[in-house]
Parts: sequence; structure tokens; C-alpha cells
Amino acid sequence: MDKLKELRNQIDGIDKQMLNLLNDRVKIAIEIAEVKKENNLDFYDPEREEQIIETLQELNSGPFPNVALRAVFKQIFSASLSLEQLAK
Repeated sequence: MDKLKELRNQIDGIDKQMLNLLNDRVKIAIEIAEVKKENNLDFYDPEREEQIIETLQELNSGPFPNVALRAVFKQIFSASLSLEQLAK
């Protein structure tokens, strides 16, 4: 059971890192929204989203499957877009 506890602690640490990184990402997305607003640019850029996903899938060496990677990042993009629009 010590092994299980150790592994769960590792997962907990990774989850905290991911949370911090997601918050850092959103802070930058809000700054991007401000720049877009100043320059009268559209907030939603599907080509940019697809480019990001394609790049991440090329970099992905697994075992996390690309189909799941796409789904996770679509959710991240959706949440970021919602926050960007609040910054309008």
C-alpha cells in the first residue's frame, strides 16, 4: 500500500502543476484578448486552435492518445475563449 500512496502523491503533485499551468495559460489568454480588442480582431481563431492541436499531436510520444489530447485542449480553448470574451 505504500507504493499506492506514493503513486497517488505523485499524481497529486502533477495535478497541482497542471492547475498552475492552466491558470498561467488563462492569464496570457486574457492578455491576448486585450490585444485583440485594441486591434479589433476576432476573439475566436479556429485555424490557430487547429495549428496548436496538430503541433501537440506531433510532439506527443504517448501513452496519452491523440484523440484524448484533442478533446482536452478543445475544452481548454473553450474555457479560455469564455474568459477572453468576459475581458471585452
